[in-house]
Parts: sequence; C-alpha cells; structure tokens
Amino acid sequence: VNVSTCPQCRGQGKVISDPCPTCRGEGRDRGEETIEVSIPAGVQTGNYLTVQGKGHAGPRGGPSGDLIVAIQEKDHPFFVRHGNDVVYDLYQSFPSLALGTEAEIPTLAVDEDGKELPAEDINRYKRVKIQIPEGTQPGKVFRLRGKGLPEVNSYHKGDLLVQVKVWVPTKLTQREQELLEELAEMENMEPPRKSKGFFQKFKEALSI
Repeated sequence: VNVSTCPQCRGQGKVISDPCPTCRGEGRDRGEETIEVSIPAGVQTGNYLTVQGKGHAGPRGGPSGDLIVAIQEKDHPFFVRHGNDVVYDLYQSFPSLALGTEAEIPTLAVDEDGKELPAEDINRYKRVKIQIPEGTQPGKVFRLRGKGLPEVNSYHKGDLLVQVKVWVPTKLTQREQELLEELAEMENMEPPRKSKGFFQKFKEALSI
C-alpha cells in the first residue's frame, strides 16, 4: 500500500472551497519589507547574520523563516584589511627616509569635523604622528598597536601596520636632475653588496 500526502489539502485535513485569488489559500502573499539590521563591529566578508522571523512567511499561518544576511566588504581607499590588522602604505621621498622625518598617519577613527566627508577624503580621519628614523629602508613596517579593527564580540583590537614606500618623481627640472646625478656619484649612494650565504660559501669551498 502506497501512502502519500493529499495534493489538495497537503496534509491539512481540509480544503478551502473558495480560496483567496491572491494567496490561493496559502495565507501568504509575495511582498518586500525594508528592515534595519545591527552589524557588529569587526565582521568581515564571509560572515553571516541571522535575523529571526524575517524570512518567508509560513504557509497558512505557520511560523516565518529567518533572513540570512551575507557580509561583503567594500574596498577602502586607504587601508587594506588583514584579519583584524589594517595596512596603510606611507609614501615618502628618498631625502625624507635618508634624513629622517615626522609623518602623519590616518587612522580608522573618524574625526568629529569629518563625519560628513566621503570615505575617500583623508581629512575625514583622525591622524597620529610617527617618527621616521634616518636611514629607514623601503618595506619597513611600523606597528601602531590597538589602531586596527576590533574582534567580533571582543574588546581586543588589531593593529595599524604602516608600510614605508619610496615615492619617485616622474618629472625633474634641469637643476634637480643635475643634483641627483651629482649625488649618484658619491660614495654612500652605492647599495652594499649582499654577504654570501652559507650554501654559496659551501659551493665555493668545494669549487662547484
């Protein structure tokens, strides 16, 4: 004996003789609703939020399902996210790195006077000052602890990593070119040769 659900009442035990032309007896209709969702600090792409009772309505007065919100981050104009840390590229001129300087770094915190400014305007953000020691090399990373993103449901924050890069001018005046050519001839302008590694020394010892 094959037992199956009645295709008309769908197991409800009764059939609506004069169903609503809109819902056809389902007790629900298609529609859209805009709701506000609280996003916890620190969420990232791939995280999901569950809003209970805001999914599809249940048939014939049944409970509604849940709304699943998938998080997708937008790229930031200044910062790159790595977990709870954020990276900021700081471009400096060669003289600034050679002589040392002070630099202002934007943070994630929004300045009181910059709330209405767009995200791509650097004046929107609070800034901190850091000291760049003389002789700083490109690729050097300064770590500003606690200036990154918060962990979800935690008081712990990541760090702001400031990565030093060299800005190279694309246009020079005649005088600037002459000065650079003169500087290039000086003794300390040649990069030091890398010391030979262990395996290179080993090969030379064996005359390989």
